[in-house]
Amino acid sequence: MNSPLHRQNMLNPTYNAVGIGVALHGKQVYVVQDFAHVLQTRNANEVEDEIITDFNRLRVSHGLAEIMGTKSENLRKLACEGKEHPVHARDVMAAAPGASRVMAFTIVDPSTLPESLLNASREPAQRMNVGACFAPSASTSYAAFWVVVTMFR
Repeated sequence: MNSPLHRQNMLNPTYNAVGIGVALHGKQVYVVQDFAHVLQTRNANEVEDEIITDFNRLRVSHGLAEIMGTKSENLRKLACEGKEHPVHARDVMAAAPGASRVMAFTIVDPSTLPESLLNASREPAQRMNVGACFAPSASTSYAAFWVVVTMFR
């Protein structure tokens, strides 16, 4: 605690986890600390709910009405396929006929919506369907949700 930078790290409120490693080499002891911010653990249903809630909160902040948000098993299946191969708009449109806009993306923290949803929150819409799948892949070094969203006017 005598080091100002070390003290600053230890007291930083954004860190909510610490890892400590200790190694002995001869008579020398080495100790390291790794401060981190661990994200809340969520399941697909919670992620879908949070996306719908945050999207509607954005709409209201733009002076627009909330829209009906529905969790879709068909979109969830497509989202789960995203870890195996790219999800194409034509696949989503086949699962959601009449959609005026489709989006597919990965998200680590559902409280931070991607640019495509931020833009869509300003557009006319009556309802949205959401499907999310917890599907980390070899292409990411972290756990992510794959998400598919359809918008309807």
